[in-house]
Amino acid sequence: MDYGLLKELSNADGVASNEQAVRTIIKKELAYYSNTFMFDGIGSLMVTKAAAVNDAPTIMFAAHMDEVGFMIRYISEIGIGYLQSLGNVEARAEHSQIVRATTNHGKVVEGVLNSTLDASGNIDQIYVDFGFNSRKEFLKSGLNVGNMVVFFI
Repeated sequence: MDYGLLKELSNADGVASNEQAVRTIIKKELAYYSNTFMFDGIGSLMVTKAAAVNDAPTIMFAAHMDEVGFMIRYISEIGIGYLQSLGNVEARAEHSQIVRATTNHGKVVEGVLNSTLDASGNIDQIYVDFGFNSRKEFLKSGLNVGNMVVFFI
């Protein structure tokens, strides 16, 4: 097993509909073994390799590239990022977790994920504190609404 590749794939941001980093790694790793790469409209990667013999069976491997995570949907005046879940994030994972967000320029910013509960004990709001003191400071970091937030591994 190539633990370096596993670490690289695990640390690549890849929330649903935003798997470019994972797709790039896979494409690089399979370049030697493939004849063609194709992409569909929803981000899937199809890799083909011609058989070396006639009438060889066709084999397909299928796997997900995405991970559960969040997207920044709102930034408060005191520098807190409110999030929208992407994927089926378990409620127990939405409290006191270390997360990271990547700016559009590739800078990684770490923070602490937490949530508030409604009167019934269900999660009401999910937010992340990156340590900023204002909305202006948050934006100055390069983070903005629409950036993905993933669990830190």
